[in-house]
Amino acid sequence: MKNKKVVVGIIGILFVAACVIVFAYFRGNAAYVKVKIHSTKEYQKTMSIDYDHAYMTGTKTMDKFYITKQKHLELDKENAGYGTCEARIPLIDNHKKSKGTIQINYFKANDWFQSDIDLKINIRTIKKRQYLQIKVKLKEEGHGKKSEYDKDSIQKQFLLKDHGNYRINLGG
Repeated sequence: MKNKKVVVGIIGILFVAACVIVFAYFRGNAAYVKVKIHSTKEYQKTMSIDYDHAYMTGTKTMDKFYITKQKHLELDKENAGYGTCEARIPLIDNHKKSKGTIQINYFKANDWFQSDIDLKINIRTIKKRQYLQIKVKLKEEGHGKKSEYDKDSIQKQFLLKDHGNYRINLGG
């Protein structure tokens, strides 16, 4: 009887693990945008957000930000697409905001669009825990015409830990 419960428990765990893997596979194949954000040598701080993963690193002057995480950056369904972009954004000292604009070229509806994202990064400490806040505003340009989305900016905040996996869904 006891062995039967153990077998049923193991089968249940394997079933849940299989469901998680299947969900992660299909979720991972969604239309994600490859985004890389880095700073100039002057600031000597780097943040990269990538298609598969993202990592945030710092130099010796900012060693408390030697953090590695996996993230996905996804635009809302209306603007979903894929592509690459790079931007230089200074990650300033704690409690201060960094502003920058990143350009994303992504493929949508059999045509190329260029999106500008006005991005603000704010690293906050709340009750001795550090949070990274990301705030973006989307603008889109396509077919030679420029249009700006008239919607509230997207804002996300997540806890910075030494290790962890995160999925950042901007919008949606």
